[in-house]
Amino acid sequence: MIRTWRWIILTLLMVAGSVQADIYVVVHRDSPLTRVTPELIRDLYLARVQSLPSGERLIPVDRADEALRARFIESLIGMDVRRFDAYWARLVFAGRVLPPVKVESEDQLSGTLSERPTAVGYTDRPPASAELRTVLVIPG
Repeated sequence: MIRTWRWIILTLLMVAGSVQADIYVVVHRDSPLTRVTPELIRDLYLARVQSLPSGERLIPVDRADEALRARFIESLIGMDVRRFDAYWARLVFAGRVLPPVKVESEDQLSGTLSERPTAVGYTDRPPASAELRTVLVIPG
């Protein structure tokens, strides 16, 4: 009986440890971006889309947090981080686009999105600041 309980507890702990949090795609509250699909965000982060129909330039904001960045890139874009970085290196080398703005922290993300209303970023928790709003949730 004790072995059975140990097995159940061990299994539950392993499953609980493998659950990952959702990823929240966020923009400034005054952003003109209202309708967002996973495809639009993927195309933005692959530089396939660079502006809104109104002509305003969209700015992708990338995170320095390696674990969060890897989850975002793998789950939404469908690439591993090395392939994604190589993809961007080719685009930048060819002079076609500027790389995504990179931020180190939640505060820096909030500041960058506040300074640039057409910027789009991501985080692993709902935005705490009233300055930001969530436009897409990517299930963990």
